[in-house]
Amino acid sequence: MNPFAAIESAGLQQAAEQRRLEFLTTRCCAHAALEATGVPPEPLLRGSHGQPLWSSGVIGSLTHFATNEDHASVYRGAAVTTLDEFALLGIDAEPRSPLPKGTSEAIVTDAEQRAAAGLFHPAPGLPVSRLVFSIKESFYKARFPVAASWLDFLDVQVDFDRPEFCDPASDSAQSEPISAELDVSGTCSIRMINRTRGHRSLPDTLEGRYLVSGHRILTAVILEARELTRGPD
Repeated sequence: MNPFAAIESAGLQQAAEQRRLEFLTTRCCAHAALEATGVPPEPLLRGSHGQPLWSSGVIGSLTHFATNEDHASVYRGAAVTTLDEFALLGIDAEPRSPLPKGTSEAIVTDAEQRAAAGLFHPAPGLPVSRLVFSIKESFYKARFPVAASWLDFLDVQVDFDRPEFCDPASDSAQSEPISAELDVSGTCSIRMINRTRGHRSLPDTLEGRYLVSGHRILTAVILEARELTRGPD
């Protein structure tokens, strides 16, 4: 039960019931994460761009999705950490399904598509465009509290390290194609390729992690506190 539901959802009275439910249940995840971090309970309000306004000394990220129109399968998630450990944190969750037709060209670069074709061939059913979308969403969420600006998807590029594959039916690592539903996990780097959109207090490249398992894609982008340095004016 969220004692701050009324104040946190102020302004959503005209929103669809499903939107309000997504908002409030995700906030419940956030409060559980904050409690585990030792932060005293208080409302988690929204900024002018709809971003969560975290307590002093804390950063976090929220995500949610529903897989179909009747919302038979949903996901809600929150991650929280302290600023003395991490300077940036962004998470995202997506359904394991392709992006709508005609949208991937605005999200995935040619270089990302070529690299993914070679790296992910053991899992031919992997929706690479959705995975890249999710990683970039995590990247944008991570940097927004410092940069206070959004980016176009093609302003950055995801460079994947070699992934690991696991057949959930046998729980064993695989190197050759067996199933379109292989679990896939790995690390990557996300770098600014449009330098005009960079920020002087942030590095051009951040570390990312991802897991594709079952019907979910989960991604995270982080920057340790010791790695945040002020660039030249």
